[in-house]
Amino acid sequence: MKIEADAQFKVLAASRMQQRASKRVIEFEAIERKEKGLPPHKVQVTRHGKIDGACEGKDAWDGAIRSLALQVLNMAVVKVTE
Repeated sequence: MKIEADAQFKVLAASRMQQRASKRVIEFEAIERKEKGLPPHKVQVTRHGKIDGACEGKDAWDGAIRSLALQVLNMAVVKVTE
């Protein structure tokens, strides 16, 4: 039991370490692109016009959309009735 738990922990730890490393690489590339005057992130669009969920810039795209939606909509709830 303990050996299996240790093995699972090691696999999860290795996976997290790999995710952190890939995130650092993506952030470093974004900084380099920004310094060159290019957009910091690239997203891949499918032929149907949807953003590929596996591309590197998807998280940055989602964050930008979330912040822009609040600025563009500029809505406030004044009164709520049943």
